[in-house]
Amino acid sequence: MTVLPAASLNDPAESFYSHWMALNDWLREHRGFWQPAPFKEPEPPWARQYPDLARLIAKVSDEQCQILEDAPARLAAMVGVQVPSLARYEHLTAVADLRPAASEVSQATLPEVRAADMPGRKRGQSGAFAAAIRPLEQSVLDWCCGKGHLARTLAAVCEEPVQGLEWNAELVREGNRLAVKYGDAVSLQCQDVLAEDLVLPPGFHGVALHACGDLHRGLMRRGSEAGLPRLSVSPCCYHLTDADTYRPMSRRAVSHNGILLCPKVTCALRCGKR
Repeated sequence: MTVLPAASLNDPAESFYSHWMALNDWLREHRGFWQPAPFKEPEPPWARQYPDLARLIAKVSDEQCQILEDAPARLAAMVGVQVPSLARYEHLTAVADLRPAASEVSQATLPEVRAADMPGRKRGQSGAFAAAIRPLEQSVLDWCCGKGHLARTLAAVCEEPVQGLEWNAELVREGNRLAVKYGDAVSLQCQDVLAEDLVLPPGFHGVALHACGDLHRGLMRRGSEAGLPRLSVSPCCYHLTDADTYRPMSRRAVSHNGILLCPKVTCALRCGKR
């Protein structure tokens, strides 16, 4: 994915909505390429519509496939020779570079000696998330907190206490034990975040790192309804929803005439390796 300078966010012509609309329309225009389930159709319709492209793809070796899987812009340029509109992929997926500096991530990452039972990858992700959302000016509510790895990471860079909600009682007990052991201002509570009677504490900054499907959507919906001052979400697994079709949450996106609605099985296929 191409990364644009953060300054481009101030350009009205490259606003978030216009960018989303262009990408949505491009995906809808080319859904014949990506919507058919892999390996279920020996000859998908696009292969008959674009025989030269089909022949080009057929010549790609397994080794080349592995290389192109990690280089989608290179693949788009290759197939764009046959279908020029596909070459727009790199431009449409360009995003502003808002990543914190490596030094900031290192500073926000929980020291290894305090990261008991925390997998290395989770430790790094929590540190990067913490660095990206600083400064933390309100008390923090960690949604679907698990054992409290993110909560303990945030507590080290937040002057206010951190609360966590998690449905698994064993994880809650273990997380609170670790918080007490290391003197972290963290309190985890056993709670089903999808319960209809859940009331969010006012004035908290809601956060969620890799809360799947309806879980991160629940925080966004409930946090908005409760008027929380800030929400910071790193979502995943969009297909894990009770709805048959994935729908955007934005009212403006839903009102777009050409909105692309995907069956959740299609979303699952696209999310599989992310």
